[in-house]
Amino acid sequence: LITSQPEHNFSKRVNLSKLDITEPNGFDHIPDVLVISLCLPVDAPKISFGSSSDPSRSYTCMFYFRLSDETLKLLNDPGIEHEARSALNVWQSWCKCAQNPTSEENKKMLSRFKLIPLVLNSDECGLPSSMSGYNNKPMLVKRIGTTGLIHHHLINLNDSKSLHCMEFNINFHEFPFIAKQAFSYLLQNVVLNCEAILGFVIEARDDDELPEVVCGMGQICRPDILSLQEIS
Repeated sequence: LITSQPEHNFSKRVNLSKLDITEPNGFDHIPDVLVISLCLPVDAPKISFGSSSDPSRSYTCMFYFRLSDETLKLLNDPGIEHEARSALNVWQSWCKCAQNPTSEENKKMLSRFKLIPLVLNSDECGLPSSMSGYNNKPMLVKRIGTTGLIHHHLINLNDSKSLHCMEFNINFHEFPFIAKQAFSYLLQNVVLNCEAILGFVIEARDDDELPEVVCGMGQICRPDILSLQEIS
């Protein structure tokens, strides 16, 4: 979608009640539905009288995730040994901090969110050599409240039952000027023929938090951004 301005809580406008989830997971801090949304500037920013002028129109891309049965089993039985146990503990800590994302202490944990883009056909889609060095490299979303925004809402299933939805929005409009120019170039010249995978990871910083595990992955396959609907 194209929005007239960056949309930081777009999942609230989408009917998610028909997802194949019939029961809450039973954990207050862990969302039943996780939405990762990306807001990218449609037009390249321009320098005007020494300052950056950033048009507000935005491409909004969303990925939806739910807990796997295996993850839910591990959550319900902490005694099960599993190679992903350490990463799951880190994920739980991240989710607990996400309940109060304005806390300066919590922001330290929340700033561990990493986005890892992997372009599968970099030569075919025309990814410039100056940008190929960033392919498959993690990008930390460190400025919680600015480049990383967290929202919560309930998805009503019926009069007595609801699901917890958390949206983590990566707001590329607030990235540095040169980065926004690069994102705009990619959207206008590369993405149409691009096949890419986006991975999401919570960074491990101590030995007992290793190994890192991908929390979720989404795929982009030659999106026709020229025919996207613009909404206000």
